[in-house]
Amino acid sequence: MTAIRIFAEEGKSFLDLFLPLIDSEIERVLEELNENEYNEDADTDASCDKGEILS
Repeated sequence: MTAIRIFAEEGKSFLDLFLPLIDSEIERVLEELNENEYNEDADTDASCDKGEILS
């Protein structure tokens, strides 16, 4: 509760502190998901035989 009072006294809300952290964590997770999706596609492509149709 003390931390919330300090932020309130300085004119900052509780969310002002945590939104940048949340945004950066969301961005990190999305980048990781994109990398994993790319790696899975590469694994699938490499394991296909010639003449096989990729979906």
